[in-house]
Amino acid sequence: MAILALLAGVIAAAAALIMLIKPEDILTPAWIGCSVAAAATWGSGLNNIESLDADGVKKVRARMEALFTKPTNLTVDKIYDMTVPSGDGYNVPVRVYHPNATAQELGQPLMVTVFLHGGGWAVGSVPSYDPLTRALALETNGVVVSVDYRLSPEHPFPTPFDDSLAAAQWVLSNAAGLGADPRRVAVAGDSAGGNLAAAVALALAGDDESSATASPLCAAVLASPVLSHQACAEPTGSYARFARGYLLSRHLMNAYWNLYLGGLKPDPERVAVTGRDWRASPLEAPAWRLRALPPTLIPLASAEVLVDEIERFAAAARTAAAPEVTLRVYEGTVHAFFGHDQLPYGAESLSHAAEFLRERCA
Repeated sequence: MAILALLAGVIAAAAALIMLIKPEDILTPAWIGCSVAAAATWGSGLNNIESLDADGVKKVRARMEALFTKPTNLTVDKIYDMTVPSGDGYNVPVRVYHPNATAQELGQPLMVTVFLHGGGWAVGSVPSYDPLTRALALETNGVVVSVDYRLSPEHPFPTPFDDSLAAAQWVLSNAAGLGADPRRVAVAGDSAGGNLAAAVALALAGDDESSATASPLCAAVLASPVLSHQACAEPTGSYARFARGYLLSRHLMNAYWNLYLGGLKPDPERVAVTGRDWRASPLEAPAWRLRALPPTLIPLASAEVLVDEIERFAAAARTAAAPEVTLRVYEGTVHAFFGHDQLPYGAESLSHAAEFLRERCA
């Protein structure tokens, strides 16, 4: 009976997803057919996240961890956990991955990528991204430092940003101790992690325009990054086109923003004001910060609510004379495809990103 009930649930989830993804939609057949049960579980766990108390949020995180933390057969040379200091005295946990290739074999010190996981600033973790970060270390032939920044709503903005920036600054100052070249430090992240990676890259330009410097980073990869609270609060065209039925809905993105900017009991006025801070919404960054971005690759899905803000960010950076901003659109896909090898374009997008990092950080 339990098996029948489970089967009925999967069939119902499939039917619901097919109803949302209509034939005229632009998704590829592979995307329409893939991960139905996972998508249903994700949606049922997260769609009411903004109404939960702290214990409820923790239960959702546990459910997501069970769904997304998977074993992998990818083997790297070594992995270890450590902490790096943040500005408020907190020690940020990080996991360090060393590739199988050595500096001696490559003929130069290794590059290092600071990786920031996705999950709407409220879910996700270093363990749930372990297969992706292992693959990134192997494909870049470099060290990867995966950051377990503190999550909202218990730790709302700017704490996740502060933890991420502290980790990047620590790596820049201590790359040699990791067996890496301090001139070959990159930053990468997906979704909310892409938001944090963008904000970190912008922050490293300096404290103000008069002291602005060239980026100390060799490259950045921002995969489907969240870049503008305003785009969600006053929906852009892509928020209207892909509001529901494309995995990341407008409703869910709005909930994530409220938790990130306002904590467990978000005040609408505070959320609106904080959402204009470039550290939260990188699209709000001044031109001099955009100009100081390192060479940047932005992989994105063709069918996701974030399309418009990503395109606007790229256009603003180019107008500001950033050295290189490349958009790579994966047609017929939705949000959260990057680096997940069980999804269409998942492995391919990671390989493209790794190639970009290797070339720009050579």
